[in-house]
Amino acid sequence: MAGVQFYPLDVRMRTVGQRPVITLYGRTVTGERIAVTDSNYFPYFYVVPRHGTEAIEQDLMKIRVKVNDEIHSIVKVEKKKVRIFEKEKNVLKCYVSSVFGGSYLSDEIKKMDILGIYEHDVPLIASYMIDRRLVPCALTIAEGEITNPSSKLPVLRADSLVQEEEQMIKPKVLAFDIETYSPKEKSASPESDPVLMISFYSDDYKKTILWNEFQTDDKSIEFVKSEFELLSAFKRIIDEFQPDILVGYASDIYSFPYLKKRAEKYGLKFDIGVDKTIADISNSETSIKGIIHVDVYKFISRIMASKLETDTFRLEDVSLELTGEGKKQVDISRLPEVWDSSGDLGQFCDYNLNDAYLTYKIFEKIFPSLAEYVKLTNLDIFDVSRGSFSQFAESFLIKESKFFNELIPSKPNSYENREVLHSGPIIEPEQGVYSSIAVFDFKSLHPSITATHNISAGSLKCSCCSENVPGEDVHFCSKISGFIPKLTGNLIDRRERISEILKAEDKSFEQKMQLSARYDAINSIAGSIYGAFSLPYSRWHNAECSRAIASYGRYYLNYAVDKAKNEKFDVLYADNDVIFIRLGSKKQEQARKFLDELNASLPEKMNLDYEGFYPRGMFVASKTGKETRRRYALLSENGLLKIRGLESAKRNFSTIARETQEKVLELILKERKLRKALEHVKGVISDVMENKVPLRKMMIYTQLSREISSYETIAPHVAVAQKMQKQGFNVIPGSIIRYIVGKGEGSIADNSQLPNEVKEYDADYYVEHQIIPSVEKIFEAAGVDFRNALDEKEQSSLSEFI
Repeated sequence: MAGVQFYPLDVRMRTVGQRPVITLYGRTVTGERIAVTDSNYFPYFYVVPRHGTEAIEQDLMKIRVKVNDEIHSIVKVEKKKVRIFEKEKNVLKCYVSSVFGGSYLSDEIKKMDILGIYEHDVPLIASYMIDRRLVPCALTIAEGEITNPSSKLPVLRADSLVQEEEQMIKPKVLAFDIETYSPKEKSASPESDPVLMISFYSDDYKKTILWNEFQTDDKSIEFVKSEFELLSAFKRIIDEFQPDILVGYASDIYSFPYLKKRAEKYGLKFDIGVDKTIADISNSETSIKGIIHVDVYKFISRIMASKLETDTFRLEDVSLELTGEGKKQVDISRLPEVWDSSGDLGQFCDYNLNDAYLTYKIFEKIFPSLAEYVKLTNLDIFDVSRGSFSQFAESFLIKESKFFNELIPSKPNSYENREVLHSGPIIEPEQGVYSSIAVFDFKSLHPSITATHNISAGSLKCSCCSENVPGEDVHFCSKISGFIPKLTGNLIDRRERISEILKAEDKSFEQKMQLSARYDAINSIAGSIYGAFSLPYSRWHNAECSRAIASYGRYYLNYAVDKAKNEKFDVLYADNDVIFIRLGSKKQEQARKFLDELNASLPEKMNLDYEGFYPRGMFVASKTGKETRRRYALLSENGLLKIRGLESAKRNFSTIARETQEKVLELILKERKLRKALEHVKGVISDVMENKVPLRKMMIYTQLSREISSYETIAPHVAVAQKMQKQGFNVIPGSIIRYIVGKGEGSIADNSQLPNEVKEYDADYYVEHQIIPSVEKIFEAAGVDFRNALDEKEQSSLSEFI
């Protein structure tokens, strides 16, 4: 029997007969690839009898369900004592003969005299990893027999698997990027336009491959004779380099689907799995057996978006913000022209390689976060990189349920009638410009309420307590901690310990990066657990728990507001977990002292942070003029603008509109020059009308929220997405659609075009629907009728100083 230390990177399941065989693809501590198989795991689910376990045990063993000529049955039943919503129950653990036995048998079992079925819909790999107490990418010892020791991919048939330590692998990472042929005034189409070059980047490795030769001394450039050879070289490089993680930017929705479509033209298969299996390339994601494919764009746009200033999520913008490095300044639109003329392609090779380099550097920045989410959720890096906060929270609860002996509820079959809460503001701000604003922020209000007041389904309406939730006719047990409150409290405590460690001076930069990533991951999951109660598709959805948390939130927010008013602070705004206070003649020290006293009166795990002081700020009404909450701009002490809810913070406004709005806010809040702000807008409008603004500043970014076919009204971005689809582009929900509204006779949607297809933008559209809407309400908040002021030759009513 052999013992192998290895890091499991990619976990797969296949069936042999009806039985599952789990394969863990990984790398040994000495650097070799290995596949570890485990065929000793039986799927199972739990049945909760109504009248004791003996009554139905034999009946369960008799059930047979035939599906596609295969018989599915229960092969073993064990009596277990478990907890269901924190109440002890006697249940039957039913092991089944097949991978999908639980799903097939559940309908028959529901006809029996039972209270419920549990865990038949938990993903098998998730159950396997948790039951075996394994964490993806963490050092593991496998004991068993190696069946093919001389093979390029040895296979070990495991008799036992034990995780040795939590320390994760330092992965071997390879980033890639492609450049395609884009005909003049058209976007590249995988149906007709070839891939011209592919670049790869890693530590101590860089290579660009293309099929048009030119004179160069650059040893990292490799020439091949055709696109077919280029695509074959893509396979060869991956095979030779043997990456643990293959990284791209928008590679799920662009690079891989494009490569697949071009490969199909030549009958070429992308058999790049470690076992030579073909990569599974769909319209939404690409999976490679034994290699973790990470689309950096997805993790950035879904998980890190709130931490970034940019909201376009273009490679250049994200890279500049995270790494300080930008794209090579090359006119990439000239690539087809230079390619066709057999000119010097060196600058385009540099551009392509630099994109792969930037993708690699961004991955380095996000890897600590990926690793921490893996540890918390037991999801692998592939799933974490494509996940959402609600998925992370559910996976965390599934993992912890197993350790608490708590059964996992089933996913709802339908959640159309499940209650969804929408809270309103405690104090809605009046639009206007204000000075000396202090902002207080409840630190994880919902998690602290959950932990403090023991909010859980199991503690709801206990017989031993009676104190109701403020404003609700329900109460929660204060004596016995519930499953979710205990977990949430532990997360809060862990987060605070990490916060203290981060303040120490004795940590290296790498240690602080990892600790910061751990802090953020813990904080995010703690905050997302509220969604387990409130989201209608959650396994743990409970409207009474959700309402209770919201009611306690309003209670504590009102409590803080009343305390502030008693201390003669002017409360401008209070909503959800934030309070804006105008200091007036008071000093910041007084605000901090008040905050300390307030926090001392709050429950232990709950406190308000001093988020910051802003010398000036403004609240801006919505288009309808009915709402100002979450629509504001603040000027920090160091002169930076914080903008929330305005057009500058939205994707469906062009660069020129954003820039104009930000400049107006800067002139009003920082320089206090209202007339100058108006003159600036006039100048921008004049430049737009005279077509002096470059096309790149007219670009609009809008995210496709659902399938193209499901849109009833064809908005501009949907019209462009339809055009892209016809050209062979892979356009799926979540795609960011870039477009410019061109000059034409039709509707705005008809005239919306891909950026490289536009000759002249529609100046009237950009003035009336982009620039004016981006600033009109700001001037109104400053006391100016913008349209009238725009028409007046003299603006004598405008104040130079607000």
